[in-house]
Amino acid sequence: MLLIINKIVGKFFRRSLIHFFKPQRGGVKFIISRGRAVLNLLVAFIALRLKLIKLMLFANSFLKKFKIYYKNWYFFISLKRRICNTVLKAAFMLNNKKLTIAFAF
Repeated sequence: MLLIINKIVGKFFRRSLIHFFKPQRGGVKFIISRGRAVLNLLVAFIALRLKLIKLMLFANSFLKKFKIYYKNWYFFISLKRRICNTVLKAAFMLNNKKLTIAFAF
């Protein structure tokens, strides 16, 4: 799993920027540059963590279930705390691959 994530990061997201803001009401706010590709990585990582095989089906249900709103690459994603923790773990992994990430908690 780590190898897959490393390949994805190295191929698509070397210059991407994500800001994670303090979760409110079980949600996390992302400011993402370079488009939806980074969001797709997070969805993929969550799916791998939850051991879901049908990744595309999960991604579609993820977008509908958590109602992702975006404007100028601003996203607010309502997530359960367990998934929030998974996203934060993904953030640390991305940070190890020299992807700039700012935390504000």
